This record gives sequence, C-alpha cells and structure tokens, in this order.
Amino acid sequence: KNSYVHGMILDFEGTKMSKSIGNIISPYEVVDKYSSEIFRYYLCELTPGENISFNWEDIKQKQRNLLVLTNIGNYIKDMLRDTKPLKSIDTRNAEIEEKYIISRLSSTIKKTTDLFEKYQLDQTITEIEKLFLDLSRVYIKITRDKANNSETKAIVLTTLLEVYKKILQMFSTICPLLTEHLWQELKNQCVVKEESIHLANWPEADKKLIDQKTEQEFELGLEIIEKGLAERDKEQIGLKWPLKRATITTDEDIGDNLLAIILMQLN
Repeated sequence: KNSYVHGMILDFEGTKMSKSIGNIISPYEVVDKYSSEIFRYYLCELTPGENISFNWEDIKQKQRNLLVLTNIGNYIKDMLRDTKPLKSIDTRNAEIEEKYIISRLSSTIKKTTDLFEKYQLDQTITEIEKLFLDLSRVYIKITRDKANNSETKAIVLTTLLEVYKKILQMFSTICPLLTEHLWQELKNQCVVKEESIHLANWPEADKKLIDQKTEQEFELGLEIIEKGLAERDKEQIGLKWPLKRATITTDEDIGDNLLAIILMQLN
C-alpha cells in the first residue's frame, strides 16, 4: 500500500554516480570500513524523495555518535560494580538535572512515537540522537561529582539506566545489532529482563513527567555555559583557573539550582 523511497545518492560534489565518470562508491566499501550498522544509521536519516550527496565525514560522525552511546553503557557498567540502582526516581523531590533529563526522555518518546506513526522515519533519528548526546554531554558531565558521592551515586545510576534503556529501545529500530549487544550487556548485569531488546515493548511517554518550563530553563543554562566557555577561550583563561566573578545579562529568571550548575561548570 505504501512505498518509502529515498532519492538519488550523488557523490560529494552533487554529481550523479556513474561508472564512466568513476565516482561510484560501493555500499560494500562503506560496510567493510564502518559496518552495516553505521551504513543503515546513515541511510535511515535520508529525507524521502530527496537526493543526497554522499559524504564520508557524515559517516564518520555517525561512528562517533555510536561511540558516545557505547561509552554511556560502559559508564553505567562501571557504576553497577559497586552501586545498586534504586527502584525508581522520585521526580517530585529530584534536583533540576534529574528533572531535566527525565522530562527530555518523555518528550523524546512522545515526539519519536508521533513521527513513526506519521512515517517521518528520517526525523526520528534526530530526536533519539539528540537525547543520547545530551545524556552524555550534559547529564553525565554535570553529575560527575554526584556520581562519585556514595549518598547520591544511586540516584545518578537509576536516572542513567531509566533513560539509557529507553534510548536503546527506540534506537533499536535504527541500529538493531549494536543495541542488541548493549542490551545483552545490561541483561548480564540483571538490570533488564527481556531476552532480547527486540522482545521489549516500545516505551511509552509519561506526559506527567514532561516539564517544558524546566527544559527551557535548563536550555538557557546550557547556552550561558557555552557562551561562558567561549569567553574563557577568547581571553585564554583555562577552565582550571577559577574566575572571581562573571557577569551575565538575560531577560529570563535563573533559579538557584541552575545558577549553582552554571557556577560549577564555568568554575
């Protein structure tokens, strides 16, 4: 009843691939160099009906993204060696970083589910990708101290597991082999029950956990941190050197919890 087709795959200069020109790149070459998972991951993001210029750098970026996902699994594995996860996260009393990433999880599940239902398959990848990159570059980075504290380590581990497991379930539609491997590692550590990720149910979004206000406030904090780091680079002041003060101008309110994160990240 339906046919889902991408357009022509052109070379990096936008020229149609042709034997006579000699600009053909075999799919097997990509698979041999980077694996079928990365090739599938790359192809699934092609916009239906539109031509695309093949780019080796885009393939390499997909490889780097999968390395981030794998490293999250390794980080969780290390934490599980000496810490037992909690039964659940108390989001009502959670700190802003937990509220943010749990809200991002529910928002992403909702968006991704809606996109799949509408056959907008290429857009699903962007949402899942952004979430696991945020989990690594934002949540894990911000909670390093908490993860090294015996009183708060279990909270960080439980939050990570909750988000990571559901990321794997969603991403298994794109990278079925890698996600199965990562799922089996979780199963070996007795934190998932299903024999295979492909026997797990699709995650459901808990709309009560979606907190747009917290997400927007946190995004503002991340923007301030990014600009603050850029100013440090500009002035050639390394992050290890504490700043006596920094002045920020914004029309938005910054809560004390977020301010504490900004101060810590900008030292």
